[in-house]
Amino acid sequence: MERYTNQQVYLDRKTIEGKKLTRIEVQEAAANYVMRFDGVARAITGEAIQRAGWAGGMMSRLESGYNAQRSGDVIVVLQPGWFEGYGSGPQKGTTHGSYSNYDTHVPLVWYGWKVKPGESSVETAVADIAPTIASWLYIQEPNGSVGRPLQEFMK
Repeated sequence: MERYTNQQVYLDRKTIEGKKLTRIEVQEAAANYVMRFDGVARAITGEAIQRAGWAGGMMSRLESGYNAQRSGDVIVVLQPGWFEGYGSGPQKGTTHGSYSNYDTHVPLVWYGWKVKPGESSVETAVADIAPTIASWLYIQEPNGSVGRPLQEFMK
């Protein structure tokens, strides 16, 4: 292992090559090892994330946040209520660093010009913000945008 940060294991790829191992088999071995720790719900290899196509839920959020050039070789998903770093300093509650619903549910408030008064409990995604603003401004959505304009909030 080269390093562990943000619930991601980064493998030492030079050592893997030097020992004539495949990155996939080392990722799988590392994921299996990580699963032995208390508080770990899942350990998913980067290879599995790239080959998957989850339609929704936690695994879809995990897949959406994965970048093959920058993300770790193994992504660690902690069990609900488990946080890294507890016991080593002040405990502060949620971190918005997990893929669980309780940690990704964040209020969204629109106020001002072209905003329809009211409220909604419709599930939205962070990816919906840029297309919504682009629609209000009558401009093209940003390149690579995957969200949808939130029409229910528009006049």
